[in-house]
Amino acid sequence: MNLTKGNTEDNVTPLILSAAKSVFTSFDIGEETDICNYLYKQDNNKFSYQNTLVLKDQNNIIGIVIIYDANSEKSLAKTQEDLLFKKYNKKVIVENNESIPDTFYIDTLAVNPNYRNQQYGTKILTTLQQEYKTLSLLVDNRNEKALSLYQKLDFKIISTHQMFGGTYHKMLYQNIQTK
Repeated sequence: MNLTKGNTEDNVTPLILSAAKSVFTSFDIGEETDICNYLYKQDNNKFSYQNTLVLKDQNNIIGIVIIYDANSEKSLAKTQEDLLFKKYNKKVIVENNESIPDTFYIDTLAVNPNYRNQQYGTKILTTLQQEYKTLSLLVDNRNEKALSLYQKLDFKIISTHQMFGGTYHKMLYQNIQTK
């Protein structure tokens, strides 16, 4: 099993929403599933299929990760705002300060409930750690299981922020061994 590039045919919306529903709720423009589906199928936004890697077992989606160059976060957010305005005719402000500059930002990581507690989240993260020198992410401070996993894999809390109606830790992973 390998992480492969997402495509518009992948049904990943339930997984994205399992990790990031508060983001879609904060838009306050409609049904979160519809918004998520729409953004996933569009180019050049934070939730685009272009930024998604999918872990599959035969035809089942085990997990997903949305990852992009943190230096492109502002332009991806702007495109997302434009897409949402075009479709919903409402101005939405998309957070564009979640990441740490000069890293690859893990925007969303989720494992299918049928595959949880089988180390797939760890597999996805260790694959990313082998691929990228620096990674950043946000984790809800109430999500102790995720926080514990990230810390076990050498992510460090850099700062704490209020956003999406909650408190989030901004975390950083640096691997000086990776090219």
